[in-house]
Formats: sequence, C-alpha cells, structure tokens
Amino acid sequence: MDTGLRGASTLQLRTAASSHVSEEQMILVRGTQLSSCSITGKLQAREVKIYLKHNMITLRLVKKLLRGAISTYKEYRITGTAEERRDVGIDDGHGFSSIALVTTEGTVQLLFEDLKQYLQWSSTIYHLLCIRDETNLII
Repeated sequence: MDTGLRGASTLQLRTAASSHVSEEQMILVRGTQLSSCSITGKLQAREVKIYLKHNMITLRLVKKLLRGAISTYKEYRITGTAEERRDVGIDDGHGFSSIALVTTEGTVQLLFEDLKQYLQWSSTIYHLLCIRDETNLII
C-alpha cells in the first residue's frame, strides 16, 4: 500500500513539474540564434535549443547550410552551469552576458547581447536543473 501511494505522489509531482516549466521550456525549445563558444574554443553562430529529453536537459546546437535548406546539429547533455558573467567584452557600452553550460563532453558558453534574453535563459535553465534534480531524488 505504501509503495502505491509513493508512486502516485511521484506521478503527481512529475505532472506538476512538467506543467510548471512548459511555458518556459517552449521558449528555449523554439531556439534562438546565438553566438556560442564550442568545447574546442571556437566562436560560432548557431541556433541554440535547450529542452528536456528522457529526464535529461539537452542542448542542441544547429548549423544551417544553404540558407537553411540543410541543417546539422550536435546534442549535448547538460549536467550543470559554471560561472556566469555579465558585460563580457565591454566596448563603448556594448557588452555580452554569458552562460557557461557544463556538459558531458565539456563546457559550452552561450553569449547574449540582450540582457533581458540572458536573464530569461539563465532563469529557465536554473529551473530546469532544479526540476531535474527534484525528479532524480524521487526516483
């Protein structure tokens, strides 16, 4: 009997967590064109998507070729975030904010010119990490 109640409460928590992040998750799943610093240290413009996949937070960097007719992508599993920095490379009032995502293959840094966009992505990634950690504790 106790196991059944625990299973039911776990299911309710997962449903609540899924509905809580659905709006924020959709913002990231749509993808945004950002500059990113790859694991190899190369700066590149990519369409960046972050979403939950099999209870793991996944980063997808999409490269479009031939004006978007062909696209290739690389996926990374996000394990956490490293130090975030604002106003990187300030020059005449223009600066970047960055989020360093720790993945299973290394660190990928996302660069944002727009502070509002940076704050939105940073907050959503933090919430996704918290929800992932909560569901991993329950399982």
